[in-house]
Amino acid sequence: MFAPGGLGAGDLGQFGGSSGPTTPVSASGAGLGSPFGQSNGAATKEMAPPIITRQLSTSSATSNNPFDSPSLATTGGVSASTMATSTDPGLRASMTETVNVIMKAGTISRIQVSGEIHLSLRSTDITPNSGPIHIRLNAFESLEKIAPNPAYLAQVPDKPGEYFLNSEVLANATSRTGSSNNKGTLLFRYQVHVQPGKEDSIVPLILEPAFSCKDGETRMILNYRSTSTTLQNVSLIAAFNPGPSVSNVQTKPLGGVWSPSARRLTWSIDQGQMQESGKLIARFTTEPGEAMSTQGVLATFALEGSLVSGLGLEVVPGEIEGDRWKFEEIKKGVTTGKYIAEPVYY
Repeated sequence: MFAPGGLGAGDLGQFGGSSGPTTPVSASGAGLGSPFGQSNGAATKEMAPPIITRQLSTSSATSNNPFDSPSLATTGGVSASTMATSTDPGLRASMTETVNVIMKAGTISRIQVSGEIHLSLRSTDITPNSGPIHIRLNAFESLEKIAPNPAYLAQVPDKPGEYFLNSEVLANATSRTGSSNNKGTLLFRYQVHVQPGKEDSIVPLILEPAFSCKDGETRMILNYRSTSTTLQNVSLIAAFNPGPSVSNVQTKPLGGVWSPSARRLTWSIDQGQMQESGKLIARFTTEPGEAMSTQGVLATFALEGSLVSGLGLEVVPGEIEGDRWKFEEIKKGVTTGKYIAEPVYY
């Protein structure tokens, strides 16, 4: 286990924790790159909940991030309806997870799923004597590691996944942000544990692109299969390196858009048109002299109303905390970070 130092209140770019013992998760931080940023000292060690880690699976990201490919960088957006509205009264949450994947020939070689939880609290009768709100993360065992924000949270002793939330501090933060941040205040960042051999059950979309790159002509066949037909904002993008000019592009089905400057062919699939499996075909006619060179296929999408981790959030009732509160709204959504299918040639 490892637990970098804490941070000053209000700095939501980093999270810290105490170095004392915590949940007995069989864990090691050796060689593990944190997706939450670096520690900036031990300013609030005594109040900071620990970062909990478990042993990374071979399919999880390491300190050598396999997704560091700037030329392939692209991100998908979560639908606006997955964000909690902080201007509405009551206790509300927004939970979003980002899936990063590298795959080849339909097999996942790297996967990392990270998440964030934002909360907002609007009430006219919050006082210093209101007491904390006892909250619980359900399916807490599905996490690789988690970083609670110590400015708002304290871990409940001997109860993994349970925290005391400072209602007064959160209400003040919510009133300061107003309508400028409809997701609320960032309280948790976490990484999901992916069991070896279970990657396909987590990834909503599998891509299998194959290319034939010859002088004067390039052909592409992209087979895909999806575990969810409710994916939104789906874009499939074939990306190419600088090379010969493209004089003509034919696609099947129609609708692929070629960008000469970006050297990318993009299919946008409308909501409701996503199939469980499908095929996209493209043919590029190029100026003679050299063959095209591909970077692979990228995907962006959003999935509303669920999380790949199965994580949940609830208020735990108690004698001095929680009785007056419940979550009026919990929005969940999944989006893509770097979602890449490496090329195969035929």
